[in-house]
Amino acid sequence: MSGIQSTLLSLHRKDAPLFAVLDGAQFDNLPQELMLGGFVSRPLYLDRGENDAQQVITAPHLVWLDETLALPTGRSVNQCLPALMQLIAGRPAVVFWQCPAGGEALYKHLRSINMVRYPKAALDDWEEPELELEEGEEPTPPDTHTMVIFRHADANVLAQVLPALNDIERSRFFGPATLVQFSPAPEWAAGDNGIIAERGVDLPPPMPGPMTLSQETLESIDDGSEAASREVIRGYLREVAPEYLENMSATEVQAVILNAERVGKEIGLESEYAFGLWTYLALITGQEILQEPQVLAHFRNESRPADELVEELVDQIANASDDELEAWT
Repeated sequence: MSGIQSTLLSLHRKDAPLFAVLDGAQFDNLPQELMLGGFVSRPLYLDRGENDAQQVITAPHLVWLDETLALPTGRSVNQCLPALMQLIAGRPAVVFWQCPAGGEALYKHLRSINMVRYPKAALDDWEEPELELEEGEEPTPPDTHTMVIFRHADANVLAQVLPALNDIERSRFFGPATLVQFSPAPEWAAGDNGIIAERGVDLPPPMPGPMTLSQETLESIDDGSEAASREVIRGYLREVAPEYLENMSATEVQAVILNAERVGKEIGLESEYAFGLWTYLALITGQEILQEPQVLAHFRNESRPADELVEELVDQIANASDDELEAWT
């Protein structure tokens, strides 16, 4: 039995059972796979007659790990958990919830956080819809938030969101649950057994109504995402250019990463992969590429995406002659 399964079994108790929430977006057809596996489950998105097959397939599902709590003939957690872990196959597609109030209470709670109130100021493409007013009617100030889907079944999403929540948001997130356990991708993971986050005893009671995220929370999430991305890029540099890092301190490497990130944003880079390539170029050129007028003008004057251009630039340097490479570096 793996360490993660041992950890999960130790968290499960009859008076505080453990449940799993699977992210349907990370499976080909989660409802079918759960049915074929004989799991006791319920979708967290309801089909209200739209007949949207994609919504049905990608919906998150709540799964009972101790099936005897729902069916007299169901499997025990010791039988169900290994089968579920085999279905997940290492994807960050599950979040485990401990809920003393039981499956029905957890199901109702999870349905209530499928959508959250999100600050409009954090949405770059948000446009306030125009309202048609009756003659003499005064417009009311628009709400500061709008409803968006919260992908709480995605372990990578939770790894970014949970540390940023304030006490009010955290209380609303947990609801009747006492803890969650999830195993995100390595750049977000705290250890081999994943992340265990407890509700805590000092939180205020959950606020009624939809869960609401503050602008400060979103800024904190962004900061955490950027920090994790820099660690990924640091690992990439260790892999592709270790000889350049041998005589550099951690502070000097961080300076290269931050400078490349700043200029990369200015020239329009978007993906983490592109930022990694650009940082690699900054490293091997002693950061000279970050202020090379011809290179920067090339990015700013081209109509093609900057991510595509940086890939071409790396290919050119990789295929350059020794004299050309010396000129670059």
